[in-house]
Amino acid sequence: MRLIFLLLSAVYCFAASKLPQSAHAIDKDIKKTKAVISQKDKEVKRLNNSIDDAANDIINEQKNLKGLDVQIASLEGDVAKLSKEFELKMKQIDEYEAQKNKLENEKSEIEKKLVEFMTKDLAASVVITENAPNDQDDIVKAQISKNLSKVVGDHVKKLKAEYVQRQQMIKELEVKVRAIKLSVLSLEQKKAQLAKTKQDKLKLIDKIKKQAEAYKK
Repeated sequence: MRLIFLLLSAVYCFAASKLPQSAHAIDKDIKKTKAVISQKDKEVKRLNNSIDDAANDIINEQKNLKGLDVQIASLEGDVAKLSKEFELKMKQIDEYEAQKNKLENEKSEIEKKLVEFMTKDLAASVVITENAPNDQDDIVKAQISKNLSKVVGDHVKKLKAEYVQRQQMIKELEVKVRAIKLSVLSLEQKKAQLAKTKQDKLKLIDKIKKQAEAYKK
């Protein structure tokens, strides 16, 4: 009986000595588990933030894409309008060039007539100044030469006025042609801008696709 009591006492003492160690180990495990959970929470939070950032980037790029679509639509409208105007303006240029050629020809004809009449005027003047009238016939001839000189002079004056007028009209046509060519240049610039904007759109679409693929991973 005494032996049994001693054995029970020994078991009790052993168990009592082990209890604090078991509680300490449990506390240690709990702390370790908490640390792991905290670390995992941080990782999840970082992942969520990364996902949110990626999603926001995609949303922002999609907004940019819509903005490019608006620009493209506007530029396409401008190009269509300018293209119609271009056809009309090309016809105008052809008309102006035809008018200019006609005026150039008229100007050349006037130049020839001017030379012809000025030569006649000079000849009449020489007759008047070099030949003093001796009789009635000479007086009549001199008067005729004077009258002819006046007529020729008036005609020369008229031709000169027409010549100047043609020159002015040609200059005005050249100004109009230059203005039309500048507006045609505007069309080419719009076309170039449209082509660039479409390229930007394609690049942006490719970027969004890559972002979406990365977002899924």
